[in-house]
Amino acid sequence: MSRPVLIDANSLLMRCIMASALEDLSVGGVFTGGLYASLNSLRDVLSQEEVDAGRVYAFFDHSPPPFRRALFPNYKLGRVAPRMLDPETYERAKEQIRHAFALWPTLGIACMRYVEREADDAIGAAVMEFSARKIRPVIVSGDRDMFQFADVADIWFLSKEPYLVCPDDWPTDLCPRDQYRLFRALVGDASDGLTGVKGCGPAGALKILAETKATTLDELRQALPKLKQSHVVQQVAASAEVIERMLKVMDLRKSFGNRRGLVERLDTPATLDQRAFVAQCKQWSFKSIYLGDVQSFLVPFRRCLA
Repeated sequence: MSRPVLIDANSLLMRCIMASALEDLSVGGVFTGGLYASLNSLRDVLSQEEVDAGRVYAFFDHSPPPFRRALFPNYKLGRVAPRMLDPETYERAKEQIRHAFALWPTLGIACMRYVEREADDAIGAAVMEFSARKIRPVIVSGDRDMFQFADVADIWFLSKEPYLVCPDDWPTDLCPRDQYRLFRALVGDASDGLTGVKGCGPAGALKILAETKATTLDELRQALPKLKQSHVVQQVAASAEVIERMLKVMDLRKSFGNRRGLVERLDTPATLDQRAFVAQCKQWSFKSIYLGDVQSFLVPFRRCLA
């Protein structure tokens, strides 16, 4: 039976945008390569037998919920343009995200963006709604924060070699699944301004969690005095307040709030508009699509709506 597919749009699009940015610059600096690549990426994901795609929903970032900045004032404020692009060019390249929000719905993809919510928050709300209906969706993302949903959803993880994360196929380089949120709280995420425990990297966190078997902050607190008191162990023991804030800021199961409006969107029928899709492909000069076999290109998208 096919399953709902929940796409972390910003994650997928930024991978496509950055992979094509230099080529776009070399041919005049008109940024369309990421938008074009996103269409092929979507086709590839929806064609995967492991994904078993049904209705497709794409969630876009708006802005962080206020509570995240209250917990970590520098949350996502320190992000800078990659070295290969100056800040102004980087912002122009990212405009393709806005264009995808207009293009993807012509393929029957329900695109959503919510004020003061990130895509992760909306995905979390959708996952919990489908879980309440006894449905196990598939999340498509390159963000490992999504791994926290592996008990109620499968994750098609976007990487150089994409792979499926599920309870029966958990990454061997990570801690056990029930320790994952605690692991992320310990190591933090410097790119997002989430500090974690100072001096505690992935190796140190994995060692502590393997020795304590802790799955909650309370269990960790109780187990730490029994360990050899290395510098890292002492740092973790002294950082309970930071860990608690990290756990709160990363919890995506309740961060969206009231999901009534989102649920209505999940239940709203979608249609594929081939004429509108082709028109937009002409607008963006995607000749290999609109001058090619459009019907074949659209097969995976039509299948999701069947």
